[in-house]
Amino acid sequence: MVELKAHPAADLFPLIQGDEFDALVEDIREHGLLEPIELNAQGLILDGRNRYRACKAAGIENPTTVTKFGWPLDQMGEYEYVISKNMHRRHLTRDQRAAVIISAKPKLAEEAEARMLAGVKKVEPTRLGSTNPSLDSGEGAKGRDFGKDHERSTAGKLAKMADVSRYTIEQMAKLTKASPDLAVAVAEGKIAIAAALRQVAAEQAEKDRKKNNRPTPPEDPYKVERAALRKLMALDIDKLNKYVTTDGNVQAFVINWFDSATKEGIL
Repeated sequence: MVELKAHPAADLFPLIQGDEFDALVEDIREHGLLEPIELNAQGLILDGRNRYRACKAAGIENPTTVTKFGWPLDQMGEYEYVISKNMHRRHLTRDQRAAVIISAKPKLAEEAEARMLAGVKKVEPTRLGSTNPSLDSGEGAKGRDFGKDHERSTAGKLAKMADVSRYTIEQMAKLTKASPDLAVAVAEGKIAIAAALRQVAAEQAEKDRKKNNRPTPPEDPYKVERAALRKLMALDIDKLNKYVTTDGNVQAFVINWFDSATKEGIL
C-alpha cells in the first residue's frame, strides 16, 4: 500500500478514535471506500485522513484517491479548503473550532496575501458544501449578524470561518500566546478556553505571589459551587433545557441541574 501523508492543515483536526473509528473500518470493509481520499498536487491528504487510516485497518491495499486541481483551491488556498471541509462535519466544540482557526491563522494570512497578489477573488468558505463555482459570498454563518466592522476585522473574519463569536477568537488568541500547551489541550477537547485562561491566571498569580513574598490566599469555601455554575453557564441551551423545571423556579432549576449533572458525570 502506498504510504500517504496528511496535509498540515488536516493535522489541525483531531483524528477520530475508539468506537467511531472502528465503525468506519467496518463500514469500509463491508461497502468499500465510497468517498475518495482527496490529495493535493504534492500527494498530501487534504481530506480523508480517517478514511485512509480505516482503509489500512480494513486491509484495502489501494484506496481510491482524487487529486484536486483548479477550483476551489486556486480561489481559496489549501488551508482554507481543508478547514471548510472539516469545520462543520466534525463534532467539534465551539472552543475546538476557535483553536483550529487560531492555529491556522498564519497560513490563512499567507494564502490571502497570495490571492491578493494574484488578483484572485476569494470564494466564501462557509458555503463550500455546494459544488457550484459561481458562489456569491453573502450568507456566512446562518442566523449570525457580524456587522460590517466586525466582518472586516481579522478576528471577525476568523470568527465567521469558525462560526464562533469574535470574543471567543480573541480569547483563544490570548491563550495561544500565554500557553501553547494549554492551547493544544483546547484543540484536543481536553479543556475549555475559559478554564485554561483561569489556569494561566492562577499560575501567574502564584508566580507573582512568590516573587513578592505575599502569603497564600485562603481557599475559596464555595470553589465547587462556583465551578459548577461556570459549567452551567457554558452549556448549550439545548442541554440546559433538559434540566429546566416546568414552573420556572430558578432555585429548583439549579438544584435539579446540579444533582443531574453530578450523576451524569458533567461535574
